[in-house]
Amino acid sequence: MFRITLAAAFLASPAWAEGWEPIRNAETGKGAVVCTDDFAQCFGLRCVAGRGTEFFVMLAGGAEAATDISLRVDDTQVAAKSFEREDSFGDLVAPYGGESDAALIQALRTGSTVRLAVAGDEFAFSLKGSGKAIDGTLEACR
Repeated sequence: MFRITLAAAFLASPAWAEGWEPIRNAETGKGAVVCTDDFAQCFGLRCVAGRGTEFFVMLAGGAEAATDISLRVDDTQVAAKSFEREDSFGDLVAPYGGESDAALIQALRTGSTVRLAVAGDEFAFSLKGSGKAIDGTLEACR
């Protein structure tokens, strides 16, 4: 349902698929997200009541199980994180580690493209607008 809501909320906005956008929703929390042009995959940073700040990945049809995800920004490996399956929507989530994620956050703020390797597939997302969106998320989630 969130994917439909997310897509419906931004389909009218041609800028949506071009970069990061804020999210603020009682079910999914507040944060920032970027999706592929067809909204089949999304990646972002959010805070959810009771869970704290987390990275999240949404895949069409939901994720079947926990998995390790490799993150490359502008073709430089910047992180490998273990993501767990979140039950409500089947999203994959990994806790934001503060200082331990500083290099990843800096790369996401300043890069142009992030690539996620997920269970043998690779998805690319624009980082246009990511600096402002990530900073806003971290401020809102304090």
